[in-house]
Amino acid sequence: MVVVDRFSNYATFIAAPELCSAETATQLFFTHVLFELMGTKLNFSTSNHPQTDGQTERVNVILEEYLRRYVTANQNNSVSLLDVAQFCCNLHQNSSIGKNAFELATGRQSLSPLDVALRQGQSRCPATLRLAKARVEQLEEARECLDRAVKHMNKYTYARQRPLKFQRYSGQFEVTYRIGKLAYRLALPDRIKVHPVFHIGFLKPYHKDEDPSRVQAV
Repeated sequence: MVVVDRFSNYATFIAAPELCSAETATQLFFTHVLFELMGTKLNFSTSNHPQTDGQTERVNVILEEYLRRYVTANQNNSVSLLDVAQFCCNLHQNSSIGKNAFELATGRQSLSPLDVALRQGQSRCPATLRLAKARVEQLEEARECLDRAVKHMNKYTYARQRPLKFQRYSGQFEVTYRIGKLAYRLALPDRIKVHPVFHIGFLKPYHKDEDPSRVQAV
């Protein structure tokens, strides 16, 4: 799960289960109501409605590019990569304000593991210093990877959003509720196990065939 603060652009990467239990759903509902009472707007997104404010979408692309370069063949180590990805992503300097998200969110510059090890002294634990140096090298490599991901995203974002020539649709489904200006809730049958809210890019109006000679598909 990716959480992005709109003010500071600070990103938090949280490992979450694929299936949501009733207890987890209750906690999410409680959190949503709590933030609403505090005057904070939460923009949730799903796989069929990934568009929110554009900010989280950019972070999702960066995180995906980073994990794609470091995840193993069986993709079982992605959780262990989230902490380094989050640390490096929040150290990326915002070109518009000249500061990174970590500094905006905490009010101070971040320290690398090597900085902490040098403050404690090299003679106290040489193994700790070696581990810290290795960690810094890993962070620098991850930061370079994130920079490449940003450039890749800026180059191909609009190209990937071009409409397909042969889009396939399923339905028709009744629209039960309009959510904002870009999303609709549909009345889906029980056999379709997806979130019922869809972005307008996935929808098109249904027009009944007026020609009785054509057989209607069921």
